[in-house]
Amino acid sequence: RVPPLVISRLARGGKTTTLCLLFDALKDMQVDVMMISFNGSSPFQILETETQTESLIRNIVSQLVDPAVDQTKIKCTEKDLDDHIGDSPFVILIDELNAMANPVDEDAGRFLRSLFLDKENRYLVFTSHVPMDLDPKASHFMESGTKPASPRGVRSISLPTSHDLTSLRLMPGCTHINPATVALYGGIPSLIYSVCALNEMTPEVRFSKAGLEIPLDQQQNMLLQFVKSVVTGERN
Repeated sequence: RVPPLVISRLARGGKTTTLCLLFDALKDMQVDVMMISFNGSSPFQILETETQTESLIRNIVSQLVDPAVDQTKIKCTEKDLDDHIGDSPFVILIDELNAMANPVDEDAGRFLRSLFLDKENRYLVFTSHVPMDLDPKASHFMESGTKPASPRGVRSISLPTSHDLTSLRLMPGCTHINPATVALYGGIPSLIYSVCALNEMTPEVRFSKAGLEIPLDQQQNMLLQFVKSVVTGERN
């Protein structure tokens, strides 16, 4: 059974850029490829009245119709989409599948597996902020640290990191970074650039966006639990 390829990393980690580069490479190889997105910058909006499968189909079909068409009015059956794709090699790239749902429900997982993994000459690659599978139970096990129950599983790749100050300082707006900054942000070039050059994803920005309010009597315990997790590597 062919497993999907998942690229999992935190926000601003380079997942979307990697998918775009993969898209270009597949086009150069004359492979039919489509990229859809559920990330926050995508114009696609999930409707409250539709199922996850309907949302996936509508997002895919929205790439095949005139951009002027009202995306909320798009209707297509699974069979019609299958027939349209045909027998030629086809790869679907999904950016931030977890933003649609994590885990995906049973029918959405079935749809993705049957249409893009079980059929010959088709393949699926998706990105996610967190480890996830196309099987709801397996996704739950992945999050809990238990061995996934799905016999298919997923293939995953690690995006590159760099601790080479000379190279990292060549990025615009990053001439001032130091080893501590690189270590703090895991040597992830795109994250370092976002924080240091664009002032995005800094602790201050993330905290203000989250709007978190922690009662004074809970702050010390939360800090202790955080330090314990760092030291032991276990979730609390």
